[in-house]
Amino acid sequence: MAQIAKKTKRNHHGLLCAHEYDDVFAASIKEPEATAIFANGLERAGIGRRDQKVPSVGSEDFGQFGLSGAKAAMLFLGSSPDWPRVHPPDYDFRDELIPVGIRIFSETLAACLDNS
Repeated sequence: MAQIAKKTKRNHHGLLCAHEYDDVFAASIKEPEATAIFANGLERAGIGRRDQKVPSVGSEDFGQFGLSGAKAAMLFLGSSPDWPRVHPPDYDFRDELIPVGIRIFSETLAACLDNS
């Protein structure tokens, strides 16, 4: 984002426009062991998994957990690419995803207990 901000400083038709960007949020970094635990839970639940290939600023607060030493992984319980994203006013949580989320977390917890 800093590179984008730098490139937006331009002088067009005698008008100077400057932009500053200050990123105050910690990076959200998935920890490999925590990610493997979630992957196991998803497999046990029979739910497909897709790794995100590009960085995301999808959670401003999630990065703080990693800074505190927690082994963390992020799960995006997706509705569909055609569904409105979380923050716009037309977003409506799809209630039918609740049992899916419960199944994922139940199987993830069961996998952890089986391995302890």
